Amino acid sequence: MNDIYNKEDIQIVMNLLHINKAKRDNDNYYYIHINYIKYLLGQTIRCITIPEEKFYLSYEAKKLWDKIRINTNDNIFKYYYNNTVKYNNEIPIEVKTYKGASSKPIERILKKGDCFHFREVFHDDHIIPMKLIVKRLFDLEKPDYDKVMSILKNISICRMLKIEDRRIKERSKRPFNESEIVEKLYSRYGIYLIDYKYSLIDLDFIYKFDESIHLRIPKLIVKRFIPHPEENGYKSVELFNEMIIDVYKDEEGTLFSITNDDELIKYVVIQQELIG
Repeated sequence: MNDIYNKEDIQIVMNLLHINKAKRDNDNYYYIHINYIKYLLGQTIRCITIPEEKFYLSYEAKKLWDKIRINTNDNIFKYYYNNTVKYNNEIPIEVKTYKGASSKPIERILKKGDCFHFREVFHDDHIIPMKLIVKRLFDLEKPDYDKVMSILKNISICRMLKIEDRRIKERSKRPFNESEIVEKLYSRYGIYLIDYKYSLIDLDFIYKFDESIHLRIPKLIVKRFIPHPEENGYKSVELFNEMIIDVYKDEEGTLFSITNDDELIKYVVIQQELIG
């Protein structure tokens, strides 16, 4: 990774940390309250440019972008937040858009010439939340450039679909470990990254099943049970990646599903690997 950084810019971070550590008489005016120091530090860090190799893209975001983009040079990382994306392809496609902090998507059919704001469909997730980065910086007893940079180098961003982001429940309660978040937390919700160096799971396989198999469903990946609409069905369940499937129980009480769905099989097998 590129270790070159602008010392003058990082000095702004250092100054805020030194102000926080300084003993001050709070009866005086024109001082910065500790809560605002944290706010300023968080906003400053968000403005720091990070190396390209610390930006990741989810498979689902890439799949949708490949359908939306006009040509191969239309890089998804050139777009941000309120940038307008114009759909110019002939074949209509369905996208799920979100307004503000809404948890429910609006299904929309894009036709040639239709536009949407980038952030309505895509989301940039700080893999290690800014709140944890700020806390690590504030916990430094004697901040210096090396210590500050060792923490800032943990900043990385995953560009994913908004609908993927909405699956994740752990907003700030995450380990201070990028690979653990990507391999365990993200994958639990069926979110996988392009070109990420996975060490715990194998994403290279692709299942193609013509016939159905009995697939064991670990209870740890079941988000909730749903009454089955048919009398002869056992139950339906919603998994943490938001798939809804039919399940049954064998003689030992193990849940299983009869399926040939490639995406379902891949998701469940990966979770079986992680759970052990």
